[in-house]
Amino acid sequence: ELAGTVARRGKSDIPCLDCDTITITGNQDKTVHILQLVTGDCATAASGRVFIHAAKGESVSVAETHVCIGDSGHLFMPLTEIMAEEKSNVTLVRAIRGSNTAYQLGQLHVCQHESSEVQTHTITLASKCSRNEVCAYLDGKHIESNFDGMYMLGQDQHVDNHLRIEHNFPCCNSREFYKGILDGNAKSVFTGRIYVKEGATETDAKQTNQNILLSDDANAIARPQLEIYNDDVACTHGATTGEIDEEAKLYLRSRGIPGDAAETLLMYAFLNESLEDLADDEFRKTLTDELLSAMPGGDFIRTL
Repeated sequence: ELAGTVARRGKSDIPCLDCDTITITGNQDKTVHILQLVTGDCATAASGRVFIHAAKGESVSVAETHVCIGDSGHLFMPLTEIMAEEKSNVTLVRAIRGSNTAYQLGQLHVCQHESSEVQTHTITLASKCSRNEVCAYLDGKHIESNFDGMYMLGQDQHVDNHLRIEHNFPCCNSREFYKGILDGNAKSVFTGRIYVKEGATETDAKQTNQNILLSDDANAIARPQLEIYNDDVACTHGATTGEIDEEAKLYLRSRGIPGDAAETLLMYAFLNESLEDLADDEFRKTLTDELLSAMPGGDFIRTL
């Protein structure tokens, strides 16, 4: 019943097929790992649902991996819901590993109560087209919400990160921080909306989107938005898009680092800011290895 109340609040046009629900509750000593896999010789539409419930004072850590295997043009529509009760703590990492023919339409709905903390990381490493929707409802005072995202895409790949954070009570903080690297004709879209309800005073909300383009055909679109019905707030948004710093690359090469490795080192340093915040060491190492394997000169970086 709780899972249904979270999902019904979402303002999403993405359907979720009928499917079994994985429910995670109670204090967890270790991170709970969930693998959702779509495979087959024929194009398949699949949906998975995960409900995370942290009762009063509890802490839960979850790592989800979404994988589509094959060239059949699979469509995966995962739904994750978080219910964070008073003074609870939830950490969620979602890693999307698609393919050049896979489509992923994902939803994350978060409902937080007083003095709760939620931190999420959405990492998109490959997908023909991936849309990640986040809807968060801050329904209590003194809430902390952090929504981070990272993506690295190549030829014929697209990612759309769409967030809506609703500040419905006073004295809450939220952060959105998304960054990515695009090569070939890859395209990213970031749409972030911070909504501050009338009466939600002393709101502190920030959203940031940063992109590096490795080719002239890559395209990054940023649409940060603020919808505020208060004067007593501190809300900011910003977006930057640029290229690899040639002076920094030249400096690294002058110190004996090969050309490809110098560029890879700068790319890795740019993305590592998101990776180093991951609490699960094993999961962070796996993602780091995958990133370096996809970068020219990655093997050299491992030796440093």
